[in-house]
Amino acid sequence: MIDEIIDEVNAEYELFRKYHGTPRLSKSEYDVTLSETSPNEAFSGVNLTKSYKGFKLGPISTELNFGEITAVIGENASGKTTLLKLISGGINPDEGERVYSGIDCSKEDWYCIKKKIGYLPQRIPSVKTSQIEDLILTSSTHDIWGKENDLMVMDVLLKLELIEHLSKSWNELSGGYHVRFALASLLVWRPKLLVLDEPFANLDPNARRFILSTIKGYSKSRQYPISIIISSQNIEEVESVVDKVIFVDEGRIIFNDYIEKIEEKFPFFVFEIKIGASKVFFENILALVDPDFLIIDEDLDIYTVRFSNKHNIDVLLQKLTSINVKIFYFRDISNSTKRFFI
Repeated sequence: MIDEIIDEVNAEYELFRKYHGTPRLSKSEYDVTLSETSPNEAFSGVNLTKSYKGFKLGPISTELNFGEITAVIGENASGKTTLLKLISGGINPDEGERVYSGIDCSKEDWYCIKKKIGYLPQRIPSVKTSQIEDLILTSSTHDIWGKENDLMVMDVLLKLELIEHLSKSWNELSGGYHVRFALASLLVWRPKLLVLDEPFANLDPNARRFILSTIKGYSKSRQYPISIIISSQNIEEVESVVDKVIFVDEGRIIFNDYIEKIEEKFPFFVFEIKIGASKVFFENILALVDPDFLIIDEDLDIYTVRFSNKHNIDVLLQKLTSINVKIFYFRDISNSTKRFFI
């Protein structure tokens, strides 16, 4: 039976490709689906706390909206996984209130609520059945049947580029395709809230970018927008697609807002630079441009510098160029999540 299903999926895929070409959704194609309406709230938490022996998370208040991706970042053991479990309903808070206003369930009906929340843990469990059977069964357990089930399975297989891997067993798949199939088993039933706990561990950069592009497309869907919250150590790649950031440090919430507001929260500006000159020479130039400068870090001849005035960054670059000092690398991280880790 499973072989027949695989043959049918492959036949539909070949028919689609005959008339439309190989389906590969690019970032620009996903961007067309961006919703023009204001996002609606999927989840809100008010003064949530959770304590373990020697550790306390919160209090934290936050909102997650449909059509938005929120990133939870922080060092290891800072409380990221605890926060995701609180939001997904995996654990209960010691204090505070959770409201799933965008999920069509009564407040007390946890079975209904959890059935509409997709959770991908750090360690992905293996699939014992075939990949296609798992997708069909998972979709049907969420009341998606018949032709709609077929269409949902086909859609997620195409978008995650999994058609050619259907006949492989779980052990034959790479770690990257484990993540893709695990995501497919969640996306196939259109969750209202998708919680991803460190999904990119041990994945190569191309695999990470592909998955980020894919989940962004699902999040911004006009017809079925999803609220997505994701924790990751790959901050620079994740911040390219996220809307909001929650930075957790030893259980304390340092930042919890839209990513473009990072710069507004701090009274100083930070950049990275590598130049063809000595450190003493560079410090003299910095002192001329911004007397309040501070070299925060130095790694492989790349300086992380703090200025008190953003305009002075432009002045510095112009100054270095005018005296023919070569600039090998420059990045303004004033509005980047990277500044949280320096």
